[in-house]
Amino acid sequence: AVEAVASWLVDVARETAGPAGTLAAERRRLAEVVLPRWAGFGAPGDLVERVPPLPGVLQHNDLGSWNVVVGRRGFVAVDWESARERGFPLWDVWYFLADALAHLDGATTPAARSEHFLRLFAGELPSSHVLLGWTRRAAEAAGVPSDALGALATLCWLGHGAADLARRAAAPRGGTEAGGTFSVERLARLWLSHPALGPRWRAGNG
Repeated sequence: AVEAVASWLVDVARETAGPAGTLAAERRRLAEVVLPRWAGFGAPGDLVERVPPLPGVLQHNDLGSWNVVVGRRGFVAVDWESARERGFPLWDVWYFLADALAHLDGATTPAARSEHFLRLFAGELPSSHVLLGWTRRAAEAAGVPSDALGALATLCWLGHGAADLARRAAAPRGGTEAGGTFSVERLARLWLSHPALGPRWRAGNG
């Protein structure tokens, strides 16, 4: 099921790809709203500029395993309220695999999820080859150069982390996020602090 969802996400990005100019508004939002929130954690102010022109693609924008229903005939992605008609490619792939592979590997507590996230993207786990392989396929399908993956992935986690903070602020007191232990705000901070991740991430060899 994980492989099927990842393959579908690559197909969706390929089939919905629009001109690079369609990401202009999203680039402005990231530069003016998202990045300033992370300046104190070492996020480069020119991060958006480091990402070359890329196609805008349909983005679910909250595709954790909690939003995928699997049955005998396949699967369906639900809860599209956060979707963007034009978002960056690969974001849904990374977000989904970070959550789904943690479940498959038995990382269930917040501490275990944090360690799994770091080791998964650093290429240190057996399941890293799944993540890196789909990263390579998705990048090739969307025309993302390998030297832009670090900046693009950093924007992915900072963007989701900022949205996570906003959801927590708006949630009723004592409420919990849909993903349980999947705190993207925490993962974004870890991403910036890890020596092999952040904007310098090169996604291994896939």
